[in-house]
Amino acid sequence: MVGFYISKTVCNVLGFLYPAYKSFKAVKGGDYAEQKKWLMFWVVQGAFSFAEFYGDIFISWLPMYYEAKIAFVIWLLHPQSQGAELVYEKFVVPFLTEHERAIDTQLTNAGREAERRLTEASQETAEQLRKHGMHILQKGSELVREKLQERLLEGGQGSSSQGSAGAAIEPRHNDGAVDTSRRRHAGAASSSDQ
Repeated sequence: MVGFYISKTVCNVLGFLYPAYKSFKAVKGGDYAEQKKWLMFWVVQGAFSFAEFYGDIFISWLPMYYEAKIAFVIWLLHPQSQGAELVYEKFVVPFLTEHERAIDTQLTNAGREAERRLTEASQETAEQLRKHGMHILQKGSELVREKLQERLLEGGQGSSSQGSAGAAIEPRHNDGAVDTSRRRHAGAASSSDQ
């Protein structure tokens, strides 16, 4: 008896890897008949994969379920049975032809709805980024203002006899010493004005 993992591995190799390589060869070779054959297979394989998902949930308890899946994939691929072409012509084409207009309408509506939601989401994201960006800028400017005020207070208390926050700030050298050259120039200018 074949279990889930063996069945899944065999179905993936036979149902995806091998057909993918054969499709590559058909496209590379430019043979229209081979390309059409593999396109029909992929349509059937897509429908089978969709059905398989629900089959694995609801009917996998049936005896020989996994063996039947493997046999079905082999039947789809085998050149003598031409199972994929048969399923495509007998089931897929009539179903899709009957429902083509409704499917196209649903796909168009789904595309528009997805575009609308994507636009809304991107606008909301941009607004959130703008708000957070403004908040970060505001906090950053407050931090810079606080640091400047601290430096002004430190500089004002160290060189002014008033010791107030509004005291004049003396320029400092890199070593922290007060630059008194400006004070001397300012004092000389004020005495010459008198």
